[in-house]
Parts: sequence; C-alpha cells; structure tokens
Amino acid sequence: MIAGSMTRKYALRRGMVLTLLTLLLAVSLTVQTQVAAAQSIAGQGVGGIVFFLGRSDTDGSGLIDPADNIALYVGGLGRQAQRISAEDANVSQFSVTPDTTFAAYTATVPSGATILEIVAIANGSLRRVELSETTPLSVDAFSDAVWVVALNGSGVPVLRGFEPASGASINSHTFRNPGTPVTIHSNGRFVLAFNEATGGLSVLRLPSLELVQFPLSGFSTTAPSWSPTEPRFVMGVSGTQSLAGTILNDINLNTGAVTQLYTPDFPVTVPILWDWSPAGGFISMVRPQTSGRGLELVNVQTGQASSVLEEGQNHDIVTWSNDDRYVVISRIAADGSAQDATLFVFDTTSGALNPIAGLENYTVAALGWRQDQPLLAIIGQNRSNGVVSLFMIEPLSGANNPIFDGIDATLLRSSPVRWTADGRVVFFASSSNDAVLTSAGTPIALYAADATGSQVIERISPVNVVVDLLKLETR
Repeated sequence: MIAGSMTRKYALRRGMVLTLLTLLLAVSLTVQTQVAAAQSIAGQGVGGIVFFLGRSDTDGSGLIDPADNIALYVGGLGRQAQRISAEDANVSQFSVTPDTTFAAYTATVPSGATILEIVAIANGSLRRVELSETTPLSVDAFSDAVWVVALNGSGVPVLRGFEPASGASINSHTFRNPGTPVTIHSNGRFVLAFNEATGGLSVLRLPSLELVQFPLSGFSTTAPSWSPTEPRFVMGVSGTQSLAGTILNDINLNTGAVTQLYTPDFPVTVPILWDWSPAGGFISMVRPQTSGRGLELVNVQTGQASSVLEEGQNHDIVTWSNDDRYVVISRIAADGSAQDATLFVFDTTSGALNPIAGLENYTVAALGWRQDQPLLAIIGQNRSNGVVSLFMIEPLSGANNPIFDGIDATLLRSSPVRWTADGRVVFFASSSNDAVLTSAGTPIALYAADATGSQVIERISPVNVVVDLLKLETR
C-alpha cells in the first residue's frame, strides 16, 4: 500500500495497489476553414432561449427518417427557432458556453469527414475544424476553449482543445487504454479519466494538461463522479480488495486534499452508484432494504447521512430543486401491486418528508423545478377525465395553476419540462399538425409557455421538424 502522505498523482488499480500512472502527450493537426453563417441569430427573445436538435426531410423522400440530416436550432418565447448549424452538417451532439457566446457541435458532412463547428451566437458565423481519423464522443464548450473527446482508430480516447473564436488548436492528449471514459468538469478547468477494467485514474489540469497531484491509496470500488459545481469528485475506495470496505472519498482539486467523507453503515455487496445534487451539496445513493430500496443522502459539508426508508417500497429521486433545499422522491410498492407512484418532497434542511399536495388524482409524466422558488411545472394526466395537462404547483401548499390542456397522451413518458434560467418560460413537447410523416406518425413539436401569468403558448420548433427531446439546453 502506498503511504497516504505522498502527494503524487497515482492510478488506482482494481485488485492492485496504487501505482504511478505515466501519460503520453500527443499533439495532432487539425484542418481549419471559414464557412458562411447559416443565418443571423442575434437577439434573445423573451425570457430566455432553448437550444435543441431537430431532423427534417432533407433528402426529399416525404418521410423524416435516419437518412435525413440533424440540425442545431435555437429559439424561445417570442422567437421562432432558427437553424444555426451549417446546411451540409449532420449534427451528432452540441454544447453551449455558459455565457451563450458560442455553441459548438460535432457533425459529419457529405464528404464523409467528421467536423467540429463553432457558432458565434451574436451573428451566426461558423468556424469549422476537421476531426481527422477520430470518432467524437463528446463536446464541451467554454468561453476560453472547446474540448472534444474522440476515439482514434485503436479505440483509445483522444482529448483535443480549440480556441472558440478562431478554431485554432490549443492542446491535445491521447490516453493509454481503450474503454476509458473521459469527462470534463463543468468549470472547464479539469478533465478526469477512469478505466474500470484496470482501475487507472488520471486527472489533468486544463488547458495545460499537467497531472494533478493528490494523496490517495487503496483499491477502487466505484467510478469517480464530478461535483456539478466545485472542482472536486467523489470515489469509492477500499483498504482491501473487498467491496465491504468501501469508503466514499472526496478529492478536492483546488487544495489537493483527500477526505474520507462517508462510510456506509449497511453491507456493501455491489458497487455503489453515487449521484450529486445540482448545487453540489449532497451525494445520493440507493440504500438496500430487506424488501425494496431506500435512499441515502449524504451532506457533503458535514458527512452526515439522511435515510428515506420504508420496507416493501421502492424509493427513487425524481428531481432536485436547484438550490438543493428540496428533493422530489417517488415511492411505489416493490411488488408491483401499484400502478402509480406517490410523490413526496423531502426538505434537506428540516428532514421533513411530505406528499406533494394536489396530485392525488394525477399520473405524473414529467416535472421540473423553477430555479428561484419552490414551484414545480408538471405534465400529468387526470385519471378522472384522461386529460393531459401542463400546470404549475406549489408542492408544499398544493396551489395549482393550469397552463395548457390537451398534450398528446403518447408523450407522457417522453415530453420534457424545462425552465429558463430566469423562471419566466417553460418548454415542453406536444403534438403537431405537420403534413410530413415519421415512422411514428406526425412529428411532435416543441412549445414555450409563459409562466408569469399571461398563459401565452407558442410553438417554437419549425414546421416539419422532429425534435430530439433528450438534447435540450435552456438559458
């Protein structure tokens, strides 16, 4: 076992003691070109915007299917969505800088090349970089850099950084082993790579790609997980080769300190899946019961744990409030005897757990917290009359404010509910009357609802465009 007092960067090896990980730095060339702007996208609309992917009938077959290109759009209440990706680009994924100065996406073009394209939001101008001989896995856009993780011909991940305004290469790094997930922290200052098969762990500082040093010894028992806010991550580590000895370690990259945050007081027989709350104040995990599953919430500052348990019931986190004050928890019988779950609100400050008032007669499909107050936007179906609605509800009092009735019931398991950052607008999906067809019938459309009281509803996705409901970014 390597002494904990040593302050070098080590690789965790599953079933082996920690050993020093040597990383090779490789720089690759890019092709940089300037292309014409798709169209001007200046102006922010009313109450925030949403970025999304959509597919239209680009090949003229009369049917929207996988043969058609995917484009990147931006729109909002009072602003019809516009395509901001290049006409020849078939987009696979995208990211938007926190200040919405740039959007970046990876795509393929008719020549078969894979590209990175960076869009200046103010005027729609595009900067294109060819990603030669790699398959992109992710793209992360920040004000000072766009980072792309891709696989090379050997299946090994490669990290490449580009300057947003010019597309010029900043730095690049080739990792050692195939099958290594690579994730960039939300602040754009660190990148983490962990190979579960070998236990290899590495953290690099961006954009320099220098190794970050911290003392950590033991055997890896779970994968690392980034905090959504601070430059820190948690990871399950054991002093032996047994899951039973798992301790949750908190690694702070600002200070280099490693803290043993939490030791489970229940038998650990399978790797624990840790998950962060949105403000980074809590770590959640499944807590086993004799029958069903409970929840454990660990306060990151104090290490204290709160349990949500009831034998015979399955408990799952549905969503957190953005300030970590409240968490919506679903409870349903583990034996499958109930069709609908009961939704509760857990107050992390007081420890109170109460059913959400006003939902007794609803089957809830989707919900989302408004950022600045305890207010939920919900899509649900009234079990008495079958009507599917979008409404706002105060979860503590049950006060209900309907926004929109008549949402397509087939969307009950897929429609998003996304607030803008200012809390003025809610985005959701519903059916359209578009003439074009898809394999599932008429395309669904993206709508924006004014949540300030005017009850204005606008369709924002273009006609005859199928929206990817899983890839939405709101501002």
